[in-house]
Amino acid sequence: SLMRSSDEGEEKLICLFNFTPVAYEDYRIGVPMEGHFKELLSTDDPAYGGSGQWKNPKAMRSQDIAADGKPYSISLKLPPFGGLYLAYTPLSPLEEARTQRKRKLAIIEEREGERKQLRAQLAGLPLEEERNPKEDMLFYECDSRLRALEGELEDARRAAEEAQSQLAALEKKRVAKASGKKGGKTKKASPRIKATGKAYLE
Repeated sequence: SLMRSSDEGEEKLICLFNFTPVAYEDYRIGVPMEGHFKELLSTDDPAYGGSGQWKNPKAMRSQDIAADGKPYSISLKLPPFGGLYLAYTPLSPLEEARTQRKRKLAIIEEREGERKQLRAQLAGLPLEEERNPKEDMLFYECDSRLRALEGELEDARRAAEEAQSQLAALEKKRVAKASGKKGGKTKKASPRIKATGKAYLE
C-alpha cells in the first residue's frame, strides 16, 4: 500500500494492491489520520473485468485501532489479484467535536472503573494492625494510585465539559444554518425595461 498527497497536503489518495490469489474479507490497514475513505476505483469492478464480489461501502470511517505503526485504521474488502484507490476526506468540525467528546467520556469511564477496583482491593485488606508487610505495601500502592486517580478524574471531567460545550456550540450553529436554508432566501427584485418602456419586477 502507499499514500500520495497533493502539493498542499489537503488531498490524499491511498492505493492498495493484492498480488496474491487470496481475497481478504476484513483486511485492516493503518492510516495516519482520522476521516472518511471513499473507494474511487477497484479492479474488481465488472467495468474492468472483475467479479464485483468484493465491493466496499461508499464511505469508510477510520477507527481508533492502531495498525501498521499508525494510530488509526480502516477495515475493507481486498480482492484477489486486485487493487483499490481510496480518496480521503477529513472529519467535519461537528464530527471532530463528537469524537473528542466520546473519547473524553471513555477516559472517565476507564478511570472510574479503575477507581472501583482499587477501592475493592483496599476494602479486602485487613485492618492496619493485622496486615503483614506485603499487605502493607499493597495498601500504600493502592492508596497512592487512588489519590492520583482522583486528580485525573477531575481533569477528565473538566475536559469532557469543555468538549460538550464545543459540541453544543457547533450543534447550535448547524441548526441555525439549516433553519436559514429551510426558510429560503429572499431574492431582490431587479427592474427591467420591457419593449414598451415600462419597468417590471421579476
